[in-house]
Amino acid sequence: MQNLLVRPSTSTYSHAISLPSVTFLVLFSLVSLVIFFYNKTGYLASDLSFLLNLLYVILGLGLLLSSSKKSLLTSVYLVFFYTFFWLAPLLQTKTLRYPNTMSFDETLVVRTNLLFLFFGVCFFFFRYVLARRSRSMYTFRDLNYWPGRTTALFYVMVSLILLLLFYRSLISSLTMRQSGLNLLRSESLILSKFLYSIPLFLVYYVILDDRIQKSKYRWVLLLAALLVAFIFKNPLNEKRNAVGPIYLSFLFVFFRSRFKTNLVYVLLLLLILSIAFPIAQAFTHNKTVVVSDLFQTLESAIERFDIRRSFTSLDYDSWSMAMATIEYVDIFGTTYGRQLAGAFLFFVPRSIWQNKPVGSGHLVATEYLMVQLTMWFTNLSNSFPSEGYINFGLIGVLLFALMLAILSMITDEFEKHNDLRIVFAVYTSFHMVFMLRGDLMSSLAYLIGVLIAIFLLPVLLANSRRSIIIGKY
Repeated sequence: MQNLLVRPSTSTYSHAISLPSVTFLVLFSLVSLVIFFYNKTGYLASDLSFLLNLLYVILGLGLLLSSSKKSLLTSVYLVFFYTFFWLAPLLQTKTLRYPNTMSFDETLVVRTNLLFLFFGVCFFFFRYVLARRSRSMYTFRDLNYWPGRTTALFYVMVSLILLLLFYRSLISSLTMRQSGLNLLRSESLILSKFLYSIPLFLVYYVILDDRIQKSKYRWVLLLAALLVAFIFKNPLNEKRNAVGPIYLSFLFVFFRSRFKTNLVYVLLLLLILSIAFPIAQAFTHNKTVVVSDLFQTLESAIERFDIRRSFTSLDYDSWSMAMATIEYVDIFGTTYGRQLAGAFLFFVPRSIWQNKPVGSGHLVATEYLMVQLTMWFTNLSNSFPSEGYINFGLIGVLLFALMLAILSMITDEFEKHNDLRIVFAVYTSFHMVFMLRGDLMSSLAYLIGVLIAIFLLPVLLANSRRSIIIGKY
């Protein structure tokens, strides 16, 4: 049984950068500079603020690629920053109008870019400080992170029970978007984000179990586990923020031995977030997708695909919603942690907490965008840094950067192991795409529900069984 110790490291970013990493960084910088110069607005302060944030991304990638320590979450953060906090808003600013109906305001553009830059600098500063601590930062002793066959069999039985109980709605969801169940929101969240996530554990177990991997039936078991996961989490119907972390974590855990450097992480994430993510819009926005017309849907998606138009759509509204949040705080002030309390207490029903806060995107939309501008609906994002800002102003941005830095240190340590810790690390890192985009209330609720099913419950079962065995002796 292994103990978890996150030990100090005085050489987190001290290793020389490799030639492939240098080559990538040079090409990445040149391509990004070309994109920048072709999309300048002509407003000097605005353009300089975008250039400053690009330099931050390049320096951040340089620090990451020069480190011998793999960090999937930091890679996710930097690629997300580049795509959602730099590239998309740069293209949007060129049009002088944003997807949340806000218009160009040079001062506000500069303030928004500086907010994200402040968050980013604080994030790396806190990572540096935490890595150089003179003593262990976190200690989780005497925990068994491998569940064993008994827990796996328990999950098999529960998955079969769920199939029997909800087979009609599951079959319906394979061919249409509605499940056919009339549920309250709280019941729906418990069902879709916790109970329907239980079968996902079987895929991770098959991939990580040494005895299964040595068995001649390993591919049959893996395909069976994937089929069950597909039934409960259908990628054709579920939203990207729900199924993306699931199937990407399957992929990364399966090929974990081949992802040896941060450069591989960054290249794959650029491919996913900058190319695959926009392409997926054509499928997730098509509300008539069914299995029978999959090829027709694919053809239609290819015909409609326009990567520039994708980056200026509402799917990339997180930067412009930070603009709106700054305006909201200027008018109404910060919420003094009310939004954060609503996020952490997401499980409390509104029937009990009648004035429970709505999501921050919804709040800014209803109280500012729909009143003073022409926004027409409330299902909007609110990025992780701007969640800090709406709660406590710049101090909140600082605190949220610290929280992300601590989480990245934990996932960095966890992804070194071949047990449930790597499941936690990889899934959480990919889910950060959703959480960084926001809003916090929705993303945190979805993260906690899945992590309880695939990580916390198996660990509790493994350790409770171990305690019973030890107690007999």
